[in-house]
Amino acid sequence: SDPVIFQELAEELLRSHADAERSDADRKNSPSAPQVTEVFSLDDADAIENSSALLVCFDVRRSSWFGLPPAVSAAHNAEMLTDEIYFVRQIARLDAACGIVALVHALLHADGLLREQDKGKNALSNVDMIRRSSCLLGQWLAGLQQNATSLQCGRTLAADASILAVYKKHAAKGQSRMPVSPWMLLGVPLILVTWEASRRFLGESVANFLPKWSLHAAMLVLLLSLLAYLRSRWLTCHFVCLAVKHERVVLLDGTQSGPKDLGSCGREKGAFARSALAFVRKSLLPALAKPETCAIMALSPETP
Repeated sequence: SDPVIFQELAEELLRSHADAERSDADRKNSPSAPQVTEVFSLDDADAIENSSALLVCFDVRRSSWFGLPPAVSAAHNAEMLTDEIYFVRQIARLDAACGIVALVHALLHADGLLREQDKGKNALSNVDMIRRSSCLLGQWLAGLQQNATSLQCGRTLAADASILAVYKKHAAKGQSRMPVSPWMLLGVPLILVTWEASRRFLGESVANFLPKWSLHAAMLVLLLSLLAYLRSRWLTCHFVCLAVKHERVVLLDGTQSGPKDLGSCGREKGAFARSALAFVRKSLLPALAKPETCAIMALSPETP
């Protein structure tokens, strides 16, 4: 949960990739990346009064053995948000990418978080600003079907090579564990099947062309690949996004079925920060086995 890494990631996701002839005009229409800062106290909402979203990282182990996952337990009384938004489900290929999923949710939906660089104000919605630019997120939105489901959003994001390349570059700098593809486990069995087929149909002399030690090495690679894959799935931390949407606090957790409406926060300055931190303090922390591991980053619009 390094604010510097998330700041750089947000900037790359929103950076214009227009051609040289359109770069100046497109840069003016591109949204400016928000400022990402660390939250040091749950009781000091004034320090982040301009924030529009929080990225909350916590240990996913539950406070009780038979309890619900922490974020589910914390929002069990919340209603599903009925507004049409782009909700990204964290599918298997995004297994270790909860940080970028939470960040994407914040950039798309936190009211007032983005501003057009030539205007210094948010005349358009975040989605409209991103869609009209040539940034990576804009290109991803352009590739989505109309009325795309949360699963389709997740699959399209996982299939976007440019966004995943940016994510992996920044994940390597921090504490994130990058996802391991299960397809890597198929390489060694393929070697063994090829060797056995050669032995049966082409004779022992052809099969023995490969040294026997290579088979033992293949089995070792298979074991190490399996351990690496399982380790990538045994994540102990998780990111969720809390964002202000139409003067309400919304929980955006890619592992849940949809966004949750946590209630009204009002429109006065600092209202979202107070309501969001109160939810973390009163509802999320009691559901955690290790509440002291919770870390929070605040996202605020860039200062004009």
